[in-house]
Amino acid sequence: MFLLLFFTLFFTQPSIAQEPTTIDQFTQFKNNYTFQYNQYLTAYSKYLEKKDVNTKYGSVTTEADKLATAKDAINARNLALKTYLQALRVYLDKYKSADPATTDKFQTELQNWENWFNEQLLIVPNFNNANDLNNWVKDFIIKYIDIQQSIYSALVYNQINHQKYTLGLLNSLIDTAKADPNIKPENQLWLNNFTVRSDLVNTSLEETASLTIKKQYQTRFDNFYPDAKSGLNTANNYLRQIYDNLKIIIVKSTNPDGN
Repeated sequence: MFLLLFFTLFFTQPSIAQEPTTIDQFTQFKNNYTFQYNQYLTAYSKYLEKKDVNTKYGSVTTEADKLATAKDAINARNLALKTYLQALRVYLDKYKSADPATTDKFQTELQNWENWFNEQLLIVPNFNNANDLNNWVKDFIIKYIDIQQSIYSALVYNQINHQKYTLGLLNSLIDTAKADPNIKPENQLWLNNFTVRSDLVNTSLEETASLTIKKQYQTRFDNFYPDAKSGLNTANNYLRQIYDNLKIIIVKSTNPDGN
């Protein structure tokens, strides 16, 4: 049971988005997560050793050692997950201005899971037999579906916020260009057409956001992140088209030869 749990939780890890950030607290939490995850790997390795010894000898002492190292490994994993949630919650601040209300919602969810893990860090060491610990593990496997839902939703919304923020900057630039007397009349028509692509960006982002509320199964997590990533890529392609075309218009308008 223990081996299945650890393999299930960490065979595929969600990754925090990799854009550079100036948030010192995020860097601190990210480094803390890396440290705690390595601590978990060490604790899990020690558990596997004691598990093998107990399988070989099956004594009261080896059984007790197996239980003790299992509890250590579980709490090392719980702490690693908690620090991951902390890092992700703080990272959401980077583009929060694009959608403060929704971002607050996800940050609150992550904070609630952090608090839950704090409780488990106190509960797990008090188990004094394998049966109680196995029951906790079974319950956690179900609960972890909801934890993953919160994690991946936050990851998706962070990228949605990033693209909304980028679209806002481009729209501001377009408004500035529209007011520029150097922009030729025919290019002004092109500027007005950017509204269509802007709408396409927003539609793609809305469709992507809807994936995060997809109903989950009772026994396994249905990972919506690949589909969400596809929608984010579509929106990003529209953003790139807006940027490239706007750049052409501005360059032509500032070039004395008009080329």
